[in-house]
Amino acid sequence: MSELQKLKNIGAKTEKSLNEIGIFSVADFFAADAIELWRKLRAQNPAKDICICALWQIVGAKLDLPWFDLPPEIREKFRRAAEK
Repeated sequence: MSELQKLKNIGAKTEKSLNEIGIFSVADFFAADAIELWRKLRAQNPAKDICICALWQIVGAKLDLPWFDLPPEIREKFRRAAEK
């Protein structure tokens, strides 16, 4: 298992997508802004439907929480920020 895949919510497919946008290590991941990562993933994969859940996966990984356990107020905060 890779360093990135040891983070919550990050599997092989997500790691591959992160690698495509220049994220190769946990340090790279934590240095990047969650919304910017999500936007880059969407731009890199326009044919894929990169939904808001992908943003919550990133946020959850940064907080060491499964994305579905993120409190509603955190989800809403990031949803609003992503819509800007």
